[in-house]
Amino acid sequence: MTISKYKLESADDSLKKDKEFVLAAVKENGEALKFADDSLKKDKEVVLAAVKSRASALYYADDSLKKDKEFVLAAVKQDGLAPISEALKFADDSLKKDKEVVLAALLHSYGEAIRYADDSLKKDKEVVLAAIKQWGAALYYADDSLKKDKEVVLAAVKQDYAYKDTDGSVFEFADDSLKKDKEFILAAVEQDGSVLEYVHDSLKKDKEVVLAAVKPDDNGVLSFADDSLKKDKEFILAAVKQDGSVLEYVHDSLKKDKEVVLAAVKEFDMALEFADDSLKKDKEVVLEAVKFTRWGALRFADDSLKKDKEVVLAAVKKDVNALGYADDSLKKDKEFVLEAVKQDGRVLYYADDSLKKDKEVVLAAVKQNGKALEFADDSLKKDKEVFLAAVKQDGRVLEYANDSLKKDKEFVLAAVKQDGVAFEFADDSLKKDKEFVLAVVKQNGEALEFADDSLKKDKEVVLAAVKQEGCAIDDADDSLKKDKEVVLAAVKQNGKALKYADDSFEKDKEVVLAAVKKNGLAIYDANDSFKKDKEVVLAAVESFGLALDQADDSLKKDKEVVLAAVKEYGDALKYADDSFKKDKEVVLAAVKKDDGRALRYVDDSLKKDKEVVLAAVKQNGKAAEKYQYFCALEFADDSLKKDKEVVLAAVEQNGRAFRYVDDSFKKDKEVVLAAVKQNGLALEYADDSFKKDKEVVLAAVKSTIDALDYADYSLKKDKEVVLAAKHGIF
Repeated sequence: MTISKYKLESADDSLKKDKEFVLAAVKENGEALKFADDSLKKDKEVVLAAVKSRASALYYADDSLKKDKEFVLAAVKQDGLAPISEALKFADDSLKKDKEVVLAALLHSYGEAIRYADDSLKKDKEVVLAAIKQWGAALYYADDSLKKDKEVVLAAVKQDYAYKDTDGSVFEFADDSLKKDKEFILAAVEQDGSVLEYVHDSLKKDKEVVLAAVKPDDNGVLSFADDSLKKDKEFILAAVKQDGSVLEYVHDSLKKDKEVVLAAVKEFDMALEFADDSLKKDKEVVLEAVKFTRWGALRFADDSLKKDKEVVLAAVKKDVNALGYADDSLKKDKEFVLEAVKQDGRVLYYADDSLKKDKEVVLAAVKQNGKALEFADDSLKKDKEVFLAAVKQDGRVLEYANDSLKKDKEFVLAAVKQDGVAFEFADDSLKKDKEFVLAVVKQNGEALEFADDSLKKDKEVVLAAVKQEGCAIDDADDSLKKDKEVVLAAVKQNGKALKYADDSFEKDKEVVLAAVKKNGLAIYDANDSFKKDKEVVLAAVESFGLALDQADDSLKKDKEVVLAAVKEYGDALKYADDSFKKDKEVVLAAVKKDDGRALRYVDDSLKKDKEVVLAAVKQNGKAAEKYQYFCALEFADDSLKKDKEVVLAAVEQNGRAFRYVDDSFKKDKEVVLAAVKQNGLALEYADDSFKKDKEVVLAAVKSTIDALDYADYSLKKDKEVVLAAKHGIF
């Protein structure tokens, strides 16, 4: 039963008192709670369902619930669609002072709930750190005393840079005393170079500080440095070797310096744009730039070098559009263009018209990329050898073929074999030829869309098409969408085809059963009566577990159906009756599937069950790459986040789980090492002592170079660590 908030608003008062009716409405949209009877605004089940859908629904709850700690804790832990930070916003002021409630809210709101915490907790370092580690901009809401705290401010800078929460840097909110502290600033700019904008002017003149701030991902940082450094050749050489783009901000005298510009374009090819015009004529400099470009650095070269074959060919190898910037003389040079199209056929677009008529050039181009046929002269679009070479690469190039080839059965069939949509571009005479269309749809059923209407009424043709691609029935004549033989053939090939069959088949059990067996999603298009039919629902969930969502409530209480669903897809547990979320057998089956994600839907009692949680976290690692930011451990009871066996199992499978372990393990070297070996980025959440520990940092950077961002400043200068990081790129 789906009920919108608008239906509840206009419903009779008797329905506004009906718990089942109101529950359905608030599950659809939590804001519907506004229109419920006052008696239900005191009902925990109703209000919690509303908050889960829309956190702001707590605003409409009875004041007694807003003061109920147990209830508010449950509310802020919901993972609904709206920002959960709003749940705390509407809690009673007494609970905004409650550390346990606020910490829970922070964890489930990515730190944003700090906005609504009482001022007393904005002075609490533990609370503020918990917020900042999820949302760097939370520093803005911290008490001034904590804006002077190095640990707090550095944590904010790290988080802000990692997740790009703000423009600029949250360092803007730090106390002025820290903006003058060189040692602290060095640590801060290592995390986020844009911090330099807000440091004291004296440190903007400091070479060590500014050089530490300059790095490839912090574009424009040098603009904040003192002008004296922008003229310092030794300093600028070091800077452009770290980030070539800073050439934009150096003094004009150094934009004429070949040594500086060469170093810049080697690091960042597009730095050529900022070089003095004299160096844009220098072949050595320009060659260095175009060798690595994918962004068209040739455009910034002097016109004299746009005529140079060596330079332009080097550019074309990296950027197909580079020939567009070349001198016209090269676009007419057959030897040069031949070499270019072998690199990328699409270069033919920029060739001189005379070469677009040259068979050798065009053949080389279409062999490399079939789409190059579009740019060939019309005379070669008739050439069978050229066309066959192109169509082997891309069937849709039939669009660019000469009309004579669009009538040629051999060539059209070759095109359709590669891509059914190519039939759209065939001559109309072939679209009316039954024998030919039969051959085409047997190769690709989707081609039926482009057949003549007369053949869309031909049962033999349509049957052949739907046996190859069931959804081709969508393009059949309506008369055949009513033909059971055709419809059965279609749904047996692709269950989704039920959607395109005549509506009468939504009530035909044989057809529906065949469809859901092939694709459980077909139940969405079946008549509601089948959603109560166990045989149909069982077949659907065995094919697609989430089809349980469409089952009648009576079948969501059927263990056989629910087990089949969660065994196919663990997240189907979300739609099961609440009784099964407490059923260990069902829950274990769910969390062992996919990536353990189903743990979030489990009853709290089983989130404390070690066997269940272990099964989930062990499974989680198998999908860590696919669902890289999901960690089953996040949803385990806090007691198990303190259990070393569980924690080790979790981080060994998915290093990101380290974020959710009890703080005590963030100081445990065995756990930290296990986490960073699996995913170096786990170093972010380790105790600061381990960020100085060479063994731990080495293990982290061997996993991913990005872990270096979280290492202590001292180890970022360590040659062994830096070399290990470069080799650790995957």
